[in-house]
Amino acid sequence: MRNPYEGLWHTDVPVVRGKMKRTAIADSNADFAEDFVKREFNAPEPDKLRATDFTYVSARTGRCYAAFITDVYAGRG
Repeated sequence: MRNPYEGLWHTDVPVVRGKMKRTAIADSNADFAEDFVKREFNAPEPDKLRATDFTYVSARTGRCYAAFITDVYAGRG
């Protein structure tokens, strides 16, 4: 059976593993943004409250940034 991943990976490029790099250092004197929802993540109807996250994934060529936006009303969990 043929390997479905054959040809997708560059075997001549080394994989770097190890300690994570610190990407941000918090300023202990900085003001925090106002908490508009007071940590109450419940929405009475769709399109009233959204939650977001912004992160990155390390890649061979650098970093790949990703942003996620979720309607809290439709959220699972």
